[in-house]
Amino acid sequence: MSIAVDLFRCVFLGYASWLCWLMIQRIGASRMAIIDLPMGWVFSAMLFGFVLMFWRSLLVAWRHWQQGYSALERPEVEGEAR
Repeated sequence: MSIAVDLFRCVFLGYASWLCWLMIQRIGASRMAIIDLPMGWVFSAMLFGFVLMFWRSLLVAWRHWQQGYSALERPEVEGEAR
């Protein structure tokens, strides 16, 4: 079950990053209606956040794969490691 959760999280965050990249390509140069700044700045910040979350989810999935378990399967072990 935890492998499915890790896989779903990685796929979701990777897809969200890709969608942000597509949005930047399409509306990156247009200006916002309220503030006279490019909308690409907002989407670039979103892309940066999604890429960081995607990278972290890959690291966590790799660690779970190497350990053979995650906190979803053995919560008592995860609490002792801290």
